[in-house]
Amino acid sequence: MSSDPKSSRGFFLIVVLVNAGLVAWWWLSQQQISHENGPIENLQAITLLVTFALFCMTAAKDSGVVRTAAIALAASSFLLLVREIDLRAYIAPEWRVTASAGAKQLMWLVAASTLVYVLTRYRHLLKVIRSSLTPEAWKAWAFYLWLPLLIVSQLIEEWTDVTRLDDRYAYWASGQFWEEIFELNAYLVFLYTAYLLKIAGRRSRAARASADAMRHAPRSN
Repeated sequence: MSSDPKSSRGFFLIVVLVNAGLVAWWWLSQQQISHENGPIENLQAITLLVTFALFCMTAAKDSGVVRTAAIALAASSFLLLVREIDLRAYIAPEWRVTASAGAKQLMWLVAASTLVYVLTRYRHLLKVIRSSLTPEAWKAWAFYLWLPLLIVSQLIEEWTDVTRLDDRYAYWASGQFWEEIFELNAYLVFLYTAYLLKIAGRRSRAARASADAMRHAPRSN
């Protein structure tokens, strides 16, 4: 699942433009664009939806390690999407508690099912772990980067909430904005991971087709 220089440059250009546009919007308009169901959160949801669709497409077409990875990552993107969507803005107050409980149960069910699925294919899991320890693993940098970015965004959120509640001088008034920015970048890297896995699956299918063609080709005496 290695990235080629051309696609990496294109991805970084998109990330820079998105970040620059959002920072300029926030800075120049002095509007809070990181609120619930605001522009940044809506962009996060769209990014996760596209990511989920790409992983599902890869899982449907491929087999072996690629399919196992695609299913596990599709479940992860689905869980993040459910977590990101705020149903309170779209449903009546009397249904909010039920909807919240149902969403949590769905998340636990998907997480447990995915864990069982991955464990039943432990050989694929071991192959991924071995590949991650090789010198060539850095080429799949997107696979390793999205989760640390997401963790950083959560740390910013925790710090912002603590300082807000304690009314400290250190309260970071722009903390929510930067938390959402880091979270968006994590999801953009995750989307690039889905793209790279899709390309890896296409190459794997092409290699299998070529091997099958050579195996069934008539041999000359």
